[in-house]
Amino acid sequence: MYIDRLASGHFGGGPGKNHENFCRALRELSGDPVFSMVHPGELLEQAQNKFPCAVRLLESIVDKKSPGALLDEAEVVQAIQNSTIDESAKRVLAENIWRASIASICYVHVRGPEIHGPGSGGLDFDETIYNGKKGIKVDFHRVHDALSNIHIQIKAKSLQSGH
Repeated sequence: MYIDRLASGHFGGGPGKNHENFCRALRELSGDPVFSMVHPGELLEQAQNKFPCAVRLLESIVDKKSPGALLDEAEVVQAIQNSTIDESAKRVLAENIWRASIASICYVHVRGPEIHGPGSGGLDFDETIYNGKKGIKVDFHRVHDALSNIHIQIKAKSLQSGH
């Protein structure tokens, strides 16, 4: 996907930055706030696999919302900062919340299949609640609109800065 190239050129490439830059572009430049929302199931799965000591805290954050409701990234980070866990753990958790975002899920489940296979067909989050409505879809049209907005923003910044 071209989002990778635009994001790496804009935010700075480098080994291991592709996933983060892709997500950052979708979250910050796409104009679609759904990409920055944190998926509760992905958040808990990531915690189980990579940060087991934070599972109980993250479960309490998820449990405060309706089952299946997407979480606002800033609210999750604030809840982490207000918790009693170790300061270094707070920092690591806050810096990695993006890994449970819809953007990150797209990187893994849409971007990869689109590049390496016959296509993903998008993602349906049928049981997920966003803005009080059940079900969201991340399909070609949503990603294409995001790409267009990312391109417009990066092009404008490039022309303005001369880089």
